Amino acid sequence: MMNATTYADAVREMTRQLESAYTQQEAKTLALRLFSSRLGVPEYACWTDADKPVSEAIWAQWCGDVLQLLRHRPWQYVVGEAYFDGHSFLVNEAVLIPRPETEELVRLAADRVERRWGSRVSWLDVCTGSGCIAWSLAARFPEASVCAVDWSQAALSLAAHQPISSEECPVRSPFFLRADVLQGVPEDLMQETNLPAPGTWTALVSNPPYVRVSERDQMAASVLDYEPEMALFVPDEDPLLFYRALMDWAKVLLCPGGQVFWEINEALGEDLCAMLRSEGFRAVELLEDFRGRPRFVLFEK
Repeated sequence: MMNATTYADAVREMTRQLESAYTQQEAKTLALRLFSSRLGVPEYACWTDADKPVSEAIWAQWCGDVLQLLRHRPWQYVVGEAYFDGHSFLVNEAVLIPRPETEELVRLAADRVERRWGSRVSWLDVCTGSGCIAWSLAARFPEASVCAVDWSQAALSLAAHQPISSEECPVRSPFFLRADVLQGVPEDLMQETNLPAPGTWTALVSNPPYVRVSERDQMAASVLDYEPEMALFVPDEDPLLFYRALMDWAKVLLCPGGQVFWEINEALGEDLCAMLRSEGFRAVELLEDFRGRPRFVLFEK
């Protein structure tokens, strides 16, 4: 790879190299993301400051970044961050990369809960992963109690140290708890004095594993090779196992009328809604995401 001496040269050269593995537009987009992330400047600076010199250290970093992208490592893992609901989140291979659909789930849940309950509410985020849902809700609801649960200690360690809060915009940290959702509501959560008592929580939100093993062939290699399988897949013979467990959490923890918001497999929406109605839950809804796919299930205790 040739040495690049200016901002404009660097973006052109990164784009050229990436075109061997990506379309021209994808290559340009990735080159601009590397440029912006590593320098901490807007993407347009490659044009407005086109002749600004590039240091040898930064160019060496970009060379390494490009090599990783040529192996189809997701760019979010390459730079170690992903953007979600207006914030930059740390990410690595211990957690899923936050998706636009999950950001849509946060906006939907926040809007519904605020309209009904106001701002002094309590949120439970189960299968939190990077913590993007929990931190985003904490930022949107400064007076709320927010608890985030996951089984992966590596995920929780990352989630607990997200750099969301700052002196200019302080955000109270969620309470993070390690627990296996499939084993029922843990006693630690039931007895934690800094959290709401069982039967008084306002809302539960979750993006649990929901991809059936048989759907692996439909997924990109960049997902299969790098993102954590335990956060993605469920067995074909029991694809609703996490949602059944989450129903029990809702029954134990939520207040009467408490609301639940789930991201789901688009092929399982009708089955989920039927299961919820058979269990006596109210106001069950199946909503589409911005791509027109049935992606969210909402209901009340």
